[in-house]
Amino acid sequence: MELPQVSIEPKKREVTGEIAYLNEMRRLNQVPATYLELGDLAIQLYETEASFYGEGTRPEIMDEYEKYDTYPSEAVATCQALADALFALKDEKSPWTFVDIVIDKNPAEVLEKLKKIQAGHLLTDEDEQLAIPSDGSYYPMLDIKKNNAQLLGTGMRVFGWDNPKYVRTDNFIRQNDYPRNILFYPSDEKSSIRQIELNFYYDTGENLSFSESIGLYITSNGSASLNRHIWSSEYAETGYEGHHHAHDTNVSDEDIIAFSELVAEIVGDEPESHPMRIDRQLQELIYSATPSAQEAIQTLLDTTSPVQAYSFLHRTLDDAGLSIAQKISIVETAELAIKDIYTIIDDWKGRLKR
Repeated sequence: MELPQVSIEPKKREVTGEIAYLNEMRRLNQVPATYLELGDLAIQLYETEASFYGEGTRPEIMDEYEKYDTYPSEAVATCQALADALFALKDEKSPWTFVDIVIDKNPAEVLEKLKKIQAGHLLTDEDEQLAIPSDGSYYPMLDIKKNNAQLLGTGMRVFGWDNPKYVRTDNFIRQNDYPRNILFYPSDEKSSIRQIELNFYYDTGENLSFSESIGLYITSNGSASLNRHIWSSEYAETGYEGHHHAHDTNVSDEDIIAFSELVAEIVGDEPESHPMRIDRQLQELIYSATPSAQEAIQTLLDTTSPVQAYSFLHRTLDDAGLSIAQKISIVETAELAIKDIYTIIDDWKGRLKR
C-alpha cells in the first residue's frame, strides 16, 4: 500500500457547550465531569452560553489550548495515519486494543529488510542467549538462541489506544495545584497512541518456540520510540508480557519513514486482518460447495465461530492428508466431508454440555 499523504494544520476549534463548561470548571479550579452525563438542563445552559460568543470573543480556555497544543512531525503523522488505516481493519465487535495483519511475504526476506534500517539494530544477535537466567527454582532452564532455531513466519500486530486528552501546564507538581495544573480537553480530542509491531516466529524443533518483536511506538503529541521483546509460552503466566526488552528513544524522522515504508510494503496493496482473511476464505469455500455442504458449513459456523470453524475445516483428518475443505471440493469425498462436519458439530455441542 502507499504511505498516506498528510498535512500538519493548526487545530481549529469552535466554541461549544462542552468548551464553555470546561472553561467554567477551570475558572473554579474543579475537575470536570463527563459532559454528556451532566443532564439535559445543564447541557442546554452551556450550549446557550456558547452561542453568546461571537466574532472576536471566546472563552479564556481557548487561549490555553493554543498555548499547549503540540503537533507531530510529518514523519510521525504519516506513520500514525498508516497505523490508523491498518487499525481500522479491526472488527468493530472485537474487545481487543489490537489487530493482527496478514503478512504473505517470505519471513526471511522481511527480516533482511528490517536489518537494513534503524529499527533492525534492536534485533538480538544470532548466538545471543534469549532465555531468562534461571537456576530452575522458578523459571525453567532453557537454551534459546536464534542460530539453533528455524524461522517459521512473520506477523504484524497494530495496537491503538485513544484516551481522554489533558496536558500538564507546569513542571513542578504540588498537591495544592491540582487540578489547576491540568488542562482538560473536549471529549472529541483524544490522546492517541499507536504501535506497529513486527513479529518473527522461531521453533527449535524440541517443542520450544519463541518470537522476537520489534515495534515502533508513536503518540499524537509527536514522540516516538522503538522497542523489542522476546516472548515464549514456556514463561507464560499472569502478567507476562515478554522479556529481554530493549528500547531506543533516539529515533529520527528518517528512521520512522523507513519503518513505515517497510510496513506499507509488506502488507501488500490490499491489507487484510486475519479475521478478514478467514471470513473471505470461508465464504469462498461456501460459494464453491454443494447446497448440502453449504448447509453443513453454515451450521458449523453457527455452532462455533469463524476462527474455530476455519481451524476445523482446514486441519488434516485422514491418512490421505486431506482436510475437510479439500474433501468438499472433490466429488468423490464431498459426502464424507459433510459427515465429518456434523461429527465435529456433535462433539462440540457435547463439550459445551460438560
